[in-house]
Amino acid sequence: MTERRRRGLDPFVVGPIIVGLIVATVIVWVVSTRNAEVAEIESSLPAPIEAWQTSGVVAGDDNPVKAYINELGGTEIEVRLVGLSDRPCRITETNEETVTGCVVDNTPRAIYFTPSVAQLPPERMRPLVAHELAHIYQLDLADDYLVSNAAVIAAYGSGQANELMADCMAFIQTGSTTGAYTDTCTPEQIEVGNKVWAGQLP
Repeated sequence: MTERRRRGLDPFVVGPIIVGLIVATVIVWVVSTRNAEVAEIESSLPAPIEAWQTSGVVAGDDNPVKAYINELGGTEIEVRLVGLSDRPCRITETNEETVTGCVVDNTPRAIYFTPSVAQLPPERMRPLVAHELAHIYQLDLADDYLVSNAAVIAAYGSGQANELMADCMAFIQTGSTTGAYTDTCTPEQIEVGNKVWAGQLP
């Protein structure tokens, strides 16, 4: 008489499977815990330094552009001289005679210009420099250059409000009436510009 084999789970097969599942669970837990620790460490680190934050030659106080910014009270603001191809802002340049400056944000507090700006006659250089300095003052009050501020919208509209305001703020400082975006400013626009120069929200 042939003895029937009992049907059931073979411990020699099941055992390794259970051990494997336990090991896999432990590995998943360790990896998840490690990833969480790494994420926590990374979140506590300072933001990485972008290339534009260290680009350009920092102008000394003897540079006419920096000297004028100092005159306007911006002694702590850097002027960085950069080539057209190194400019951090996305500005379309047609030739080396284009001398517009730019501000990326206010960390670091720096304005970027091509070196030729310093060679402009004062009546051309000063409105340009004051315009860019105005952007720093805007950013000091709001990360969006104040374009969502109700008083700014009422005075300058919802288009290029930050640029129009920078022109008007430059007019306040220089007496010029020739800007990159406008040649006229209303009393309301001048009032808003004066508040921003004073470090006050309009």
